[in-house]
Amino acid sequence: RVDALATDGPEVLAPELQDAAETYLVVGTGVPGQTGAASVATLVASVSAEGDRAVLVSVPPTAMIDTPVCRTPDGDLRNPVTEAFASSLLDGGPACMVRAVQQLSGLRIDHYLGVDLAGLPTMVDALGGIPVCVIPSEATAAAAEPPPAGPSQLTGSAAAGFLAPGDTGTDVTGAAVAERAQRLLTSTLRGAMSTDTLLDPVALATFLNRASDSLTVDDETTLGDLRELASSLGDLSGD
Repeated sequence: RVDALATDGPEVLAPELQDAAETYLVVGTGVPGQTGAASVATLVASVSAEGDRAVLVSVPPTAMIDTPVCRTPDGDLRNPVTEAFASSLLDGGPACMVRAVQQLSGLRIDHYLGVDLAGLPTMVDALGGIPVCVIPSEATAAAAEPPPAGPSQLTGSAAAGFLAPGDTGTDVTGAAVAERAQRLLTSTLRGAMSTDTLLDPVALATFLNRASDSLTVDDETTLGDLRELASSLGDLSGD
């Protein structure tokens, strides 16, 4: 757990209009075959008050943004800076990336979920594989091992091959890997928080044991919050 949230930050616009919604910042780090900013894939998911609708947005890791004053993991204040979006995390830490997203969007970030993507294959295998609907796109074709179009059941090794870039020089902005990471992260979260997994103590314990070194959440987020997000993501179409 990390101290990442700043829900009362001055950069949050019309906070009274956001009270009912829940917004999650999902961050994948350690993208295979990538270094620096391109090794970070970020997803902002805003869940409606009823929990029946979610809107997902990926922020390009190399986009230039203005990060406001923020606190680093060692407790020091970091001065405002213009930087590549991923640098707010790599150089500042989770709290700085949260403030950067709030500054960029005006949204209030209610939950932070960090995933070390190096551990994603073992999490996928702990769930017995994950279903992924693959829609042909440039991002899909750029994978080292793209699955066939349509619904697929991916093992951990297949998920790793789908996430890894086939040619590291073709995705300079990180947008393609962000799209693939979005599909894998949402499918893994849906599987982990599904009723079948939650009601199976062995399956849940196996997943949590394998995920314990790969997941980072803020001080206030609970398994119930993650299940709410997973349930909302489960209602999304392939688009």
